[in-house]
Amino acid sequence: MRWISLLLASAALAAAEPPPLNEARVTLSYPELKALLEASRKQPPPASPLAFSILSADYQLTLEKDRATGTATFEIQNFSDSAELIPLLGSAARVMRVEPKDAVLTVLSGRLKYLLEGKSRVRLVLAFTVATRDASGRWALDLSIPESALSSLTIRGAEASETVTVAGLGAPTSEGEALHWQLGAAERITVTRETTPRIVRETPLPTKRVEAPTIIRQLNVEMRAVRDGSYLAKTGWIIRHDNAIDLTLAMPEDAEILTCRVNGSNAAPLEKDARHIVLPIPPPTSQGESQIELTYTARGKAFDPVRGEYSVTLPGAPFLIEKLGWDLEIPKPYETVAIQGNVDFEPSPRPDLVRLKRELGRGDAATVQLFYQKPEKPAKS
Repeated sequence: MRWISLLLASAALAAAEPPPLNEARVTLSYPELKALLEASRKQPPPASPLAFSILSADYQLTLEKDRATGTATFEIQNFSDSAELIPLLGSAARVMRVEPKDAVLTVLSGRLKYLLEGKSRVRLVLAFTVATRDASGRWALDLSIPESALSSLTIRGAEASETVTVAGLGAPTSEGEALHWQLGAAERITVTRETTPRIVRETPLPTKRVEAPTIIRQLNVEMRAVRDGSYLAKTGWIIRHDNAIDLTLAMPEDAEILTCRVNGSNAAPLEKDARHIVLPIPPPTSQGESQIELTYTARGKAFDPVRGEYSVTLPGAPFLIEKLGWDLEIPKPYETVAIQGNVDFEPSPRPDLVRLKRELGRGDAATVQLFYQKPEKPAKS
């Protein structure tokens, strides 16, 4: 009887165990199978290459005696779905106000950090103060800042007698009392503020002798023209100057120099180009003047048989000419009936001799245009 009870109990336990599933079959509709296959092929979304970014940062500082007060304005973007701790200013900054007011700030590893929840973009403003005395008592400001592609610094409050510099940056641009710098990707702001030293001279500055300008005190010209229009010009120059000079003369077209003398000695002018010569003149004599004699020939328009006009221009010099005296002799029997130009006419004892003058000429060369004619022969009685 006992053995029968044991056999019945074993049979009951065997009936309670689930049947093996190796041979089980499951029947699904096609839409259900397609949904399972598509779900197995889906890839998780790629992670963002950048968790967050400080898009821009602007720092406004006002300098005071032992501290600086300022505001820092940040544009921050969180690209991840999770919360991110954004590093901001170094712990040397003491925050007095924050916008938005519900912003969560903390200090970790000597750095003020901001907790930004999930994907979002925020504008954060911090008002702060920072001490500006180093261990030696010198005015100095050293503050860690976050890297940002667009960051700028503006400083106000410096006295006119002070020089403000930012380490690693050049001279600022100024607008009134405001000094502006572009920080780039700087990680620190290091500002020094020093009184600009005044230069006090114990001895007077050496005086420098003021040189008088070079002046052509007198220019005398004797010129004789012939029928084919050629003319010969003898010029005499008296030049007042202090040191050695190079006298540059603009010569008439096709001019040919015959003789040149400086203070009685022969000289060779240098040809600068087709129309200009350069005459080196040594330091003057004790009277402070030099004398130049220059003779040249050139060609103008040929004289007409009865009447016409004849133009001629003197060499041009870059200095003031105080006084010009110019005698122009035309071929006989022509006589001058009218003149025009930048010179004045003087009475002449002969009809073929034209006397011209000019005072205080500067820059433009003296030029004259003569209108001439042959005198009419008296009719025979």
